[in-house]
Amino acid sequence: DAGQLRIESIEMSLEETLAHALETVAERAAARGLQLRLEKSPDLPPACIGDPLRINQVLLNLLGNAAKFTEHGTITLRVRHEPASPAGDQAHDGWACFDVIDTGMGIGPELLPQLFAEFAQGDNGRKYGGTGLGLTLSRRLCHLLGGELRVQSQLGVGSTFTVRLPLVPHAELTAAAPLLHV
Repeated sequence: DAGQLRIESIEMSLEETLAHALETVAERAAARGLQLRLEKSPDLPPACIGDPLRINQVLLNLLGNAAKFTEHGTITLRVRHEPASPAGDQAHDGWACFDVIDTGMGIGPELLPQLFAEFAQGDNGRKYGGTGLGLTLSRRLCHLLGGELRVQSQLGVGSTFTVRLPLVPHAELTAAAPLLHV
């Protein structure tokens, strides 16, 4: 409400953050007969610097939406490392990318441009409930963490929401590092 939010920059375990998000959504997914999968890139560090609370909030929203809008099939949380580009990502060790992939109903092309707008909901959103703020807040959190939130979707096939955040492994942290770390 006040437009203020404190972003932490602390040591965190990617494993614990991922496990917490998946455990929280597992019961809802199981009740709907959905498979919940984790795919993790082997080149991710076990510990890094970030804000586990905010990252968890984003992942819970995306996984919760996937469970809400998927009638049958699979929800996959894919976590991967994207190397830094030679042109400008030298302040960190690339990107941690979290893809939430579902085999749900998908989002029509007419809804994609307004998907991250406050209180925006399509017809299905009203049917399934919610405030229309989850994706807006998730995108804002990603921006505050120095990253972004994107979506790709095909109606009747499913959606992929991608969170891309700068990655600074714990071992590389220096006291002078000024940017937001994940």
